[in-house]
Amino acid sequence: MKIFLIILGVIVAMALSLFFMYKGMYNRLVTLDEQTRQAFGKIVTSLQRRNDLIPNLVNTVKGYAAHESKVFQDIAEARASVGKTTIDASKIIGNKEMMTKYANAQSTLGGALQKLLMVQERYPDLKANKQFLNLQHELAGTENRITVARQRYNDAVGAVNKARRQLITSIVAAQLGIEEQAYFKAEEKAQTVPAVAF
Repeated sequence: MKIFLIILGVIVAMALSLFFMYKGMYNRLVTLDEQTRQAFGKIVTSLQRRNDLIPNLVNTVKGYAAHESKVFQDIAEARASVGKTTIDASKIIGNKEMMTKYANAQSTLGGALQKLLMVQERYPDLKANKQFLNLQHELAGTENRITVARQRYNDAVGAVNKARRQLITSIVAAQLGIEEQAYFKAEEKAQTVPAVAF
């Protein structure tokens, strides 16, 4: 009887140990997945703020540089492209193709916005316009927030992907349906400064 109780105690201890190990992995993966979703939400919020600033900036520049139609057209097309990409995190996170499409649309808009800001060099009155300077300052702050949000998102993705690849955790991740998540990467051409010819 004593041996039976010892064996039963060992089995119960092992079962509890396995349960708590599984629970810890499960909770860790859920936490990491949620952190990734929150980080992506911050990217979307910052990008939406940038998108909301653009019409005011375009209208201010138009008042001084009405004949810069190519720049305005590029901005309009880039904003339309961004509008076509989904911002549903549940559809983008974990889908490398959609993440690439989303990142590329944002990158194109950023490039077009840089061209718009470069227009000021040709118009001294625009460079001195208080509204333009305020918008430019807000936009610079927003771009900084976007950069920080992207970095935090990529850090969260790295943590999830690393956890997913660990031996036992990979089994739990498969049960949860947590797939490898895509990093937010800029296009290669986003690394170069756009040329603006006047």
